[in-house]
Formats: sequence, C-alpha cells, structure tokens
Amino acid sequence: MFQTEIATRTITPAMNVNAQSMFSSVLIGREQTRGKATLLEAIQAKGNEPGLHAHYDADESFYVIEGQMTFYVDGKTIAAPAGTSVFIGRGQEHSFTVDTVTANTLILVTPA
Repeated sequence: MFQTEIATRTITPAMNVNAQSMFSSVLIGREQTRGKATLLEAIQAKGNEPGLHAHYDADESFYVIEGQMTFYVDGKTIAAPAGTSVFIGRGQEHSFTVDTVTANTLILVTPA
C-alpha cells in the first residue's frame, strides 16, 4: 500500500541553473515522490531557449504562470500565454521560445 508523504521545503530564491537562460527551484523532488515526479518552478529567459530535442524516459508538463511562450511540439506551434498548460509526452520532439523578457513556469517531470 502506498503511504502519503507530505513534502515540505522552505522556498528560497531560484537557484541559478544557467546564468543566461533559466533560474529554477525544486518544489517537490524525486526524494519526496519516490522517483515518480519532480516539480520545478523555473524562470525562462528570452533568447536562451533549448533547441529541438526529445526526452525518451520522461513526460514534461509546463504551466505558464507569467509571461508568454511559444511551444513547438512534433511540428505543431502552440501559443502559451499565462494560464496555459502544455503536455509533452515521451519521445515527442519539442522546443520553446520565450516571447516576453522572461516567463515564469511550473514544470512537472514524470517520472523524476
């Protein structure tokens, strides 16, 4: 039987992952979910987005909290203003651009 685990963390300013492209904080990590998921808050910067790529071992879900982004998933273009959710399944080629100076996002990766 699966036991519920409450994950508590002190939220601190985003950790600088790549000074030119993104700041992120792990909100819920693989340790709290037994490797099932990771939830990140990430601030994406315009002009420093990833190239087209795919993840073969995990799904990614993005929620745009603030700002505007455009996602490119398997040849489709998805406009993503604040309030938009985008699910990217395993193996789907994808990329995104940040259309505002920055975009604040939640990213759910499953499994972690």
